[in-house]
Amino acid sequence: MQLTPEQEQLGKENFNEAVSFTRRNFLVGAAAAVPTLGAAYFGYSAIQGSPVKVGFIGSGDEGSVLLTQHPKEYMDIVAVADLRAKNRVRALNGDGNEVRIGLIKKLGHDKAMKVDLCRDHKEMLKKHPEIEAVVIAVPLIQHAQVAIDCLKAGKHVLTEKLMAHKVIECKQMIRVARQEKKLLAVGHQRHYNVAYDNANALIQAGLLGDLKFIRAQWHRNNSFPGSDSWRPGGYTDESFERKFETDIKELEARAQEKNLDLDEYLSQEFGYPSMQRLVNWRLYNNTGGGLMAELGSHQLDAASIFLGKVKPIACMGYGGKNYYGVKGIGTPDQQGDDRDVDDHVYMTFEFPGKNYEQDKNDVCIVTYSSINTNRSAFLRGETTEPPCRSSPRPRLRAAVWQTACPAAGDCAARPASRPTRRGGRGQGRCCDLREPASRQSLAPAGLRPRDPRRGPCRSLPSSIRPRGSQTGPWTPVCPTERGQRHYLPTLWRPPHPSESAPLADTASKATPALLPRGRMHPESVH
Repeated sequence: MQLTPEQEQLGKENFNEAVSFTRRNFLVGAAAAVPTLGAAYFGYSAIQGSPVKVGFIGSGDEGSVLLTQHPKEYMDIVAVADLRAKNRVRALNGDGNEVRIGLIKKLGHDKAMKVDLCRDHKEMLKKHPEIEAVVIAVPLIQHAQVAIDCLKAGKHVLTEKLMAHKVIECKQMIRVARQEKKLLAVGHQRHYNVAYDNANALIQAGLLGDLKFIRAQWHRNNSFPGSDSWRPGGYTDESFERKFETDIKELEARAQEKNLDLDEYLSQEFGYPSMQRLVNWRLYNNTGGGLMAELGSHQLDAASIFLGKVKPIACMGYGGKNYYGVKGIGTPDQQGDDRDVDDHVYMTFEFPGKNYEQDKNDVCIVTYSSINTNRSAFLRGETTEPPCRSSPRPRLRAAVWQTACPAAGDCAARPASRPTRRGGRGQGRCCDLREPASRQSLAPAGLRPRDPRRGPCRSLPSSIRPRGSQTGPWTPVCPTERGQRHYLPTLWRPPHPSESAPLADTASKATPALLPRGRMHPESVH
């Protein structure tokens, strides 16, 4: 929906009037009063006494985020443990961004260098009996074992979600926590998220009425070449060994001390089937849980919170490998992918309403979808060349999604140089990412070109808005040149060599079947 600034302001005023207060004002005041906003929001006072002495177990992708976000007013980090040498260094240095800043930037150099870097959680527990609590962010398969070891050592535990790999392991963790009289918490993010708690407060206040339907989704863009965060070492043994050479050498040395090879050592000592699965654990069912575990658990947790922390009473769904390992889809490496977790998941849940016990028809339907293949090559076909350059296939087929712009007329096909995009009026937007013969040739039949004096279309990402004042079609700034990982959702693909279609298809002949597999309507791409 396109709103004017006046309409946006009116909406905000109506919203604030409806809820009788503005929580934004509260948040601003809380942020000014207390450095740790979340603590103030949830009613925690300043700590009495010294901070809790804490150990972090796991400093990979998620562990490094937790190190960045830990409240230093409440926590004194004594040690960080990780099997991989590079991750231990990463705990100090971070990744050079605001998501994982590293302890040196978080605490200051002198204090960060006092944090002990341990090779594993067993070493940390032995060397630092003074630790009172631990934060666990290791691969899912080891959540239960590491948590139980720490509970038995007398430590309180906060473990990343999911709680464990199997239900029986969850029950074992609970049993040990009760025996040891220690706190055990699971880090489902939505329970600690100010934005979600704010939304829940509005729902519980009745602002939205009775909830009867929730649509949830969380998509990963892992299919774009070189951006699969779930397979950071690439597809070949050579690329994997090259990227993780430091980790492999150190762990091999430790394995040799016990007269074991690397994989035997990891399996017997720490429960990981192999070095590959220690790193790529999200891709396999015996070490991870796939999309529903990694992403779906958060959104279903939020749905449960909004509905009063209830459990679903029924569910149905589909999950499958529709992209990875499928012949003819994606790059040759992706076609040979050996993962066994689903890359597409679609679920429907039935949650009980507040009057469900009196009337079984009082239910709320929750739909959830998760895919990790909704970013395809941009001007790439099956190559890995940089985008926004002359295509190796000089003729591109024009494919227009009829539902996006049913009035679209014929477009002339010309050799592609830099992609161009035009804003237009009508029932939706259609994209033509070829160099046009003229501005008018881009105009769908019966639709008027956008007046360039109106400025850039507000719905377009900043990376594709015009540079300066242009009177011609808009030329995007190449995302790769800007160092970004954002690519435009396109409605066409280069022809496959096996296709015998003519070089230029008119829009009247185009059908959604020409769209890349796994591609969504531009308005729905996340």
